[in-house]
Formats: sequence, C-alpha cells, structure tokens
Amino acid sequence: APDERAHLQALLARPLPPDRPYLRVWHTFPPLFQPDPKALVTIGRTMFETDGLPPEWVAASQRVDLLWVPSDFNRETFQQAGLPAERLRVLPGCLEVERYGPHVAPWPLQTGRRFVFLSIFDWSPRKGWDVLLRAWGQAFHPDDDVALVLKVFASGGQTTAQIRAEIDRLLRATFGDRPLAPIFLWDGVLAESDLPRLYRAVQAFVLPTRGEGWGRPLMEAMASGLPTIATGWGGHRAFMTPENSYLLDYRLVPVPEAALTVLPTYRGQRWAEPDREQLVETLRRVVADPEAARQRGERARAEIAARFSPAAVGAILRERVAEAADRARPRRWVVGGGPRSDGRPAPQEVAAVATTPGQPAPPEGASEDRREAPAVAVCWQGEFFVAHSLALVNRELARALLRTGRVTLRVEAPTRPAGEWADDPRWAALRMALDRDLAGPVVTIRHRWPPDFSPAPGPLVLIQPWEFGRLPRHWLGPLAERVTEVWVPSSYVRRCYLESGVPAEKVWVIPNGVDPARFHPDVPPLALPTRKSVRFLFVGGTLWRKGVDLLLQAYCRAFRRDDDVCLVIKDFGQDSFYRGQGLGAEIRRLQADPSAPEIVYLTGTMAEADLPRLYTAATCLVHPYRGEGFALPVAEALACGRPVIVTRGGACDDFCPEGLTDWLPATRREIQLEWPTVGPAWVLEPDREALVERLRAVYEDPAAASRRGLAASHIIRTRLTWEVAAARALHRLLALGRAAAVTPAPGEMATGQPNGAPVWSGGLDLSPTDPAVRLFAEGQALLQAGDLEAAERALERALDLNPYLVAAQYLLGCVALERGRLEAALQAFEQAVADAPEVADFHNGLGVALWRAGRLAEAAAAFERALACDPQHLGAWLNRAGLAVEQGQEPVARRALERARALAPDDPRVQALAARLA
Repeated sequence: APDERAHLQALLARPLPPDRPYLRVWHTFPPLFQPDPKALVTIGRTMFETDGLPPEWVAASQRVDLLWVPSDFNRETFQQAGLPAERLRVLPGCLEVERYGPHVAPWPLQTGRRFVFLSIFDWSPRKGWDVLLRAWGQAFHPDDDVALVLKVFASGGQTTAQIRAEIDRLLRATFGDRPLAPIFLWDGVLAESDLPRLYRAVQAFVLPTRGEGWGRPLMEAMASGLPTIATGWGGHRAFMTPENSYLLDYRLVPVPEAALTVLPTYRGQRWAEPDREQLVETLRRVVADPEAARQRGERARAEIAARFSPAAVGAILRERVAEAADRARPRRWVVGGGPRSDGRPAPQEVAAVATTPGQPAPPEGASEDRREAPAVAVCWQGEFFVAHSLALVNRELARALLRTGRVTLRVEAPTRPAGEWADDPRWAALRMALDRDLAGPVVTIRHRWPPDFSPAPGPLVLIQPWEFGRLPRHWLGPLAERVTEVWVPSSYVRRCYLESGVPAEKVWVIPNGVDPARFHPDVPPLALPTRKSVRFLFVGGTLWRKGVDLLLQAYCRAFRRDDDVCLVIKDFGQDSFYRGQGLGAEIRRLQADPSAPEIVYLTGTMAEADLPRLYTAATCLVHPYRGEGFALPVAEALACGRPVIVTRGGACDDFCPEGLTDWLPATRREIQLEWPTVGPAWVLEPDREALVERLRAVYEDPAAASRRGLAASHIIRTRLTWEVAAARALHRLLALGRAAAVTPAPGEMATGQPNGAPVWSGGLDLSPTDPAVRLFAEGQALLQAGDLEAAERALERALDLNPYLVAAQYLLGCVALERGRLEAALQAFEQAVADAPEVADFHNGLGVALWRAGRLAEAAAAFERALACDPQHLGAWLNRAGLAVEQGQEPVARRALERARALAPDDPRVQALAARLA
C-alpha cells in the first residue's frame, strides 16, 4: 500500500543514533552474511530447497548468532547439516491476503477452455516442469475441456525461444506427434497489482516441485481460493496440508547430474521426485469433481488468512525480536523440584539467578530458561533403526520431542543404522544423537522387549505396554525400587498397572500417534491381487492375542466364495517378535479351500510408503483383538479415512470416536501365562456373532461405513499425532528433569484455597552466594515465620538487585495475598506466570488470587493451566474442585475430586471435600 511504502522509505532514510543498541538482520544467502560487532545480536534469515546445505552455506552461517528459517522443514535440514538447534528459529513468510480472493476481478485470459490450470515458476529443473508436462499429456486428450497456462520467468537467462524449444523437445520425445490438450506459455511481465487477477482467471493451480524453501506462488494460489496441487515435501508443507490442498507422494533421490550443470550448489544433496502417476490421477480428479476442489480451495484460503497474514506473522516476529534482544540481557535460570501435592503456592520450588559477566555461575542443577537452551537431557535406550513397532514408536516420539526444541537427546541403539536407515534424511537427527555426550542430570527412557529394569544414574522412565490384565509378579520389585515412571500408551494399560498395585503417580499415559502427512484419505490406493470390490483388512501379527482366529471364523461364516468380498491379511513380525506364533498355515489352508471366501495373504516386506496405500485400498479395517496395548494399525486406518471394527473395553477406547466406530462387545476371560502374575491374568473375548453381524453390515452398505471413516479421519489426524504425544511426554520430562536437578526441602503442606491462608513452610535447598539470592532466602524465611512486612522488604530488595528473580516476584504475591492486597497479589502472580509459564505453582497461585477477587471463570482457567503444567498437582485439583462447587458445577467438581483422590486418598482435605459432595 502507498502509506506502507512511504513509511518504509522514511525508515530507510532515518539514521541510526550512534548510542542506540540495535539488532542486525541479514535477509539473504548465507555467503553474504557479515558479522556486526556493534550489534547486540546478528541474525540471518534464509532458506534452502533440498535435504542438505552446501558446505559454504554451513560455514557462512557460523557468522551470525541466530538463524531464522521459514519453516520446520528448514529447521530440520539446517540442523541435519550440522548447525546447532539452539540457534535455529522459525519465522514463516506472510501474505497480504486481502489482495487475493473472490472479490478480485479476473484477468481476461483467453484459452477457450472451461477448466484452466495455472503454474507459475522460475524455469529450473527444481520446479518439476518436466513432470508436469508429461503428466498433462497423459491425463487429458485434446478434446477435453481443459487448458494449462505456464507463467514463467527465467532467472537463469533463458530466452522465450529457448524455453519453447525445451518444451517442444520434451513433448515430442514423450508423445511424438500426438495432439495434446492445449498448453499456453506466458513469459510477459505482469504488474504486481495484476497478479491476483491472474489467479482468479483460472480454476486450479499446480506445481510438482522437487523442493521449495517456502513456495510463495503456492501460497498466493491458496489465498485466492484455488485448489492447489504440489509435491508433499518441502518448505511449503508449513501451510499445505492434506485437508487444504492436494499433496503428491514422492521419493527422495540424489539431484541428477543433468540438473547439477545448472544448479551446482545442490551437489551431494537430494530432492523429491514427485509421483507422476498420482499427479495424472489428481489432475483428472480435480476436473471431475470441481465442487470438492472448490471446497478444498476455500479451506485453503481461510487457513492462509488465519495463520499467515501480516498481523499473524508480525506477532511471531515480535516474539523473535524480543527473544533475540533477550540474548544480550542477563539470562534467567529456573530451579525446580519434583511434583508437589499441596494446594498452595509453593515458593520453595523455584528460585532464579541472573548470570552476567563477573557473577557466579547458576546453582548446580539449574536449567536455563526454555527460550535459551533445551530444558532436559534424555538418554533413550532401545531399537531405532529396524522395522518393527517398538522401533517405530521410539523413532517418531523421539523426533517429535526434538522438534519441540526442549530436549537434548542421546540415542543408545543395539542395531546401528545401515541401508535406508543410514541414508534417509528423516533419521539424520537420530543418527546425530547416537552415543552423544550429555552434560548435567539425565533422564533415561527405555523401550524394549523384554523390559530392562537395570538401574539408571538418574530418573528412569520405562515405556512398557501390557495386554493381559495383571502384571507379572517379578516386575513389581524393580518397578518400585528402580523405575521412576512408567509410560503406557493407553488408559487400559494404566488400569492394568494400577490394579496390580503400582502407585497411580508412577504411571502416565503417553499415547502413540500417527503422522497426518503420511496417513490421510487422499493417499493413492495400493494395487491388490483381487477383483473384489469390498475389502476387509487386517494388519499386524497373526496372533491369538490379536483375534485373527476369530476373524477367520467370522469371515467364513459371513461370506461365500462367490460373494464380492475379500479379506486382506498383512502379516507382520514373523521374522522378529512373532516368529513361530502366527496362523499362517491356517490362512493358507483357507486360501486353498474352494468353498471359503477369498483371502489375500501378504507376508513379504512392505515399503514404508506402501502402508498408507494399503489402508486406502481397503474398505474397512477389522481388529477383533483380545489384548492390545494400543493397536496402532487401528489409528492409522482411521487417519486414512477407513472405518474400523474393533473390540470395546480395551486400548482402542481411548481414541476410536464414539458413534463412528463399529464396536464389538467383549467379556473378560481368564488365562494362564508363562509367568506368575499379580492375581489372574485375563483378556477380552469379543462376541463372535457380533463380529459376523458387523462384517455383513459393512458389506451391505459400504458407503455408510466409508462416511464414518472419513468423519473419524479428521479427529485422529488432529488429536492423535506424534506432536500431541510429545507434548505430554515433555511435561513429564520437564518435571523429571527438575526433580533430577534439585530436591526441595520438605515442608508442611498448606492449602491455597481462599478459606485457608497460603502460609507456607520449608526452605530452598540452595546455598546462594549472590546477594539477590541471599535476600530471596531471607524473605522466604521471614514469610515462613509470619513476619510479612520484613519479608516484603527483603523480597523487594532482591528484585531491585535482580529483576529476573522470578520466584521473588512470586513470593511477593504470596505476601500481598496474606496482607489482603489483592491487586498487588494479582500483579505479582501475573508477572511470575509471564516470566515462567511452565511452573504449575505460579498458575495455581494466580488462580487463588483470582478466586479471592471473585473472578471465578479466570480462576478456573488458571487452575486448568496449572494442571496442564503438572497433572499431579494435588492442590490445583483441590482448588479446581472447590471452585467448581462454588460455581454450582457438580460434575466438574466430582471429576476433579476423583483425580485428587487418586493422588492422595488419605489427605484430610480430600476427605473433607468428598464429604461435602456426598
């Protein structure tokens, strides 16, 4: 806009005062970065399009303090190239979305065709124009009512005649003299103000790129409401999803020698080769169903407007600038202890020390503010670089935790990476973490079979599903003596542990997840060796535990050979965990029986990329399990939009949507195991007649079943991702990391509810030498003694010396609350929460003050935030329950009371609240 341009011109003309501190930002290629010794911080913003970086880029990037990249794609590729994660930040691109959209008058584009595809790109092999032209000639006939417009520019200097000649050579070599649907080449200059009009003159946008740092034309097309087709790899995945666009499968391949002649900076790197056959299918699909394409384009427009407007990205930019400026200020350190069970603010759990030149180092065990460095060191022990389910969980959950930027990881894997595990860039961060040295307290995570109970030097987390009710008896001793926490994938498994006598506070549900970029309804189906149109699918080891015998019996009862139905069984684990345990012989016997319905039995190794295609090739997944810890194939099938028939009462109850799942009723059945268990072991026995009925119902109305699957897909792909799982895991790791760093001195528990003063006792387990910390400790002791006025003076002096002493700010809130100064208490607690939002006690203290001020809804939200930080915070659960009673929300109160009762059933406050609700 003219006013914005004038403002920018004025800023450019304004000299920088010589005494004013500033940040230097280089927005260019790294070889052009130059350090600025006068700047507080020097920042480089850049991007790259392949899976790596040129060596000269890596070296030049060392000249700046921070690197801003536009997406997680480049954050990962830059880190894989050797740049430290703590210096990488994401700052996405933005778009003036109001310039694009249906209100814009279309450009008078004359093609003579009803449906026009547009592609805008620089004339380069990276843009995949050869893939596009070959797919176009294959997808359409000359009499189809379609056209393709190529709006190109040539940064390499090619003339229009040279570009036309290249196009002509490729088309003649591929299709000979066969006529094609029309292709228009437009190389003229278009005014910037007219570009939105060009998008509105066409019906779809397509760019089968081999790699993008960002992909602005894709973003502009989506902002215009166009259905947009692109390769499913690259920086544009920051804004392109399977729900708002059409993403193509791909293979990562070395950049070919022919391309290196014009793109030498890509030597030694890989890019994505898009699936041309899928592009052919997608071009046809968009034309055949323009209404569905239009809806997808409208969703794209709404999401671009919501997430990538100047206002939205400007907010992120302000955070990045503030963070960069923070690097030049004294750093804030937070010392935390383990989870508390009191209902009041607990100031002895948090202290803060500023570190500047000449000051002592932070207290031993402290972890730096999360904006400065990863908060917890993790040693992960188990398989990573093999093809089985335990390794898959290790890989995906570890990668998702690394993406949070809060974890430093060491991988200890018995099998070293070889073959694809050594080459695939997706696993580069895990390969880099192999046997990495870690400093300071370390949390150990183990996920292997059989479980390894050997002692660890610090907190030990055991990831250990269990499918058979009560636990093996020989597990209980090591669980009690050596294991800090057990992470289980479902509520069902947690109940197994609790019913076996393991304390509730030791067992946490960290679910498995799916990758929504891989598992979604638009994945092209895998070709299967059957002509039947209704295809039931089973994926997993063909074990008694998984109910395959029940499935075979029910399937043979429900159908005959001449029915239009097939059962596809993909057997896994016969070469590893399940060797010798499967029902392969029985399956082959039924295949040979001429009276039995058709069965396709797949036993070979399946490429990772083909698994989602297997799901989309099916009509319905059937999983009548007797015992499962999670059942990942069920989640993956749902993510792919396929309905499921599953057992009720077990692990799948956590994530299979009610009303969209075909449940099988089941009863408990006691069994005998090889190991003695704590009480009877048992499984779920699904109802066989119900299984026959569910199979017939899907067979008779597959369209209704399909609608259920598609409705469930969105739920799974938003609520059951590895990122969701990693967020839960990170909460526990941060708590464990704090407990490993500092153990607070025990103190008498006191309530933080308004009807009980938040008087606290106990001391900070530190011996501070810094003057501010000494004053903090003095104020803490005075507060404990009840001398509120003297405590306030000491704490205020501590903050005068060190404004970053977060816990002192928090204690001032406690003092103000005791003295009846609600506004001062609210201000102090709000400041503490703003400075250290990860500390549950700070949110709990703020909730207490808000409750006393009569701001009940805000108080409830503060208690909820406290519980999000620490789900085992007894005081926050009690406060939430008591507040809900006051608000007349009895169901909320009862749920919160049950959580409090699970944590401390004998606590008198829990018992008093239970009596109140009786």
